[in-house]
Amino acid sequence: MVNLNTLHKDKELLSHDTSNKYVNYTSKINSYSSQCNQLTNSTIYNSKTNKPKQYISNPINSPNNFKIFHQNIRGLANKTDEHLLSLSDINPHILCITEHHLRSEEINIINLGQYTLGAYYCRRHFKQGGVSIFILSNIMYEIIDLNQFKKENDLEICALKIKFLLTYLIVLCIYRSPSGNFSYFITQIEMVLNKLYKISSNTIVCGDFDINFLDSSSKALLLESLFYSFCLESTVDFPTRIMHTTKTLIDNIFLVKKNWNTITHPFINGISDYDGQIVTLLDVTGPPRKTPLIYIREINDYSIQRFIELLSYETWDTIFSNDNTNEIFNSFLDIYRKIFQTSFPLKKKNSSLEFQTVVYPRY
Repeated sequence: MVNLNTLHKDKELLSHDTSNKYVNYTSKINSYSSQCNQLTNSTIYNSKTNKPKQYISNPINSPNNFKIFHQNIRGLANKTDEHLLSLSDINPHILCITEHHLRSEEINIINLGQYTLGAYYCRRHFKQGGVSIFILSNIMYEIIDLNQFKKENDLEICALKIKFLLTYLIVLCIYRSPSGNFSYFITQIEMVLNKLYKISSNTIVCGDFDINFLDSSSKALLLESLFYSFCLESTVDFPTRIMHTTKTLIDNIFLVKKNWNTITHPFINGISDYDGQIVTLLDVTGPPRKTPLIYIREINDYSIQRFIELLSYETWDTIFSNDNTNEIFNSFLDIYRKIFQTSFPLKKKNSSLEFQTVVYPRY
């Protein structure tokens, strides 16, 4: 979670120390990685006092936690297996992906294992870009229509809402291109937040804003002020893109801190030049789950005996009424399939299987 005092000190350092323009965040990233590996003694914020406290009893992977992942992936099509494999130890409930670089017909056939494509936006005229939200297949959700606000380059956005015990949680995914119109972006974001606030005050905003929040720029301050007017505060205080000579924080996650006990940490998977971020909502009553259905055929002594009897009653006369080998085989297969399906009909059954990340090899 972000420490506002630390953030302001970092900004002052960036503004005034001309001899050392960039802050060395290596130790900070290592400390976050250590927290994730140990899964204990994580620094979180008390929902009432909004002050840091030690949290020991709940590890990050507790079943009572709800995890949201965001990353600018710079092209999803050829990275699905690597992406799933990198997330297999933490299994987030929601994946917010920016810059997936896919068209509508392409993103709808993307296979991300146990994740379902919830909401998305794809470009029609320009290349690359786009945003998407993938959600665990057993979580119920509703898509929020934001088509009136979307515009390529300027504001690429999608959202969905999830029913928790007493409220809705809204997850918003945003991408703004470096060449986008900032005035349009800031105006429309305010309208979007006004619309979402009427649905629920619990909104989590994930995205690539192409604004360096480590700088005290007018754009960064304006956007942070706008979010703060809706009680949304930054939770990311580490650089999300580290190059040879620069460190920038242009990806961020905003939420209402007073409503949640949370921890946010970086996720470095090496599949993009942007690092991921994971925010964990601690000790929450999660959304209701769908009961997965599977189709089975009951094969037992009775059904096998019935199958044999039906086969014995069949005369097979129609098979030999034709001299064409292919037609003979097709006729046989049709009769055999009808008897098989009659003897062993498909039945729906609730599945108690837990979702697990499975990565299939490419052939």
